[in-house]
Amino acid sequence: MDENKKSEFAAEKATKTESKRPQGEKKRSVNIVDIVLILVILAVAATVVLAFAPNATLHLNNSQNVKLEYTVEISGISKEMAAKINIGDSVFDGDNRYMIGSV
Repeated sequence: MDENKKSEFAAEKATKTESKRPQGEKKRSVNIVDIVLILVILAVAATVVLAFAPNATLHLNNSQNVKLEYTVEISGISKEMAAKINIGDSVFDGDNRYMIGSV
C-alpha cells in the first residue's frame, strides 16, 4: 500500500510540475554571458551612431587637419611668469591635458 501511495504522489507531483510550463518549453535563465553580449552589441551600436551622426562628437570620417591661429590674452599673472612663456612652447588643454598647439 505504501508503494501505491508513493507512486500516486509522484504522479501528482509530475502533473503539477508539467502544468507550470507549456509542453516542450525549457526553463531559461539569464546568465553573465548574455549580459556581456548585450552590452557589447549596445557599445558597437553607440559607436556607429556617434561616428556617422552629423552633430555627433566622434567623427571617424573627418581626417582633414585645419590650421587655426588665435590670440590669447591672459591677465593677472606676474611679469616673471609671462617671461617664462617662449615662442615654440606647447599649449595644453587645461581639462584633458591634450596638446592643442604651440606658442
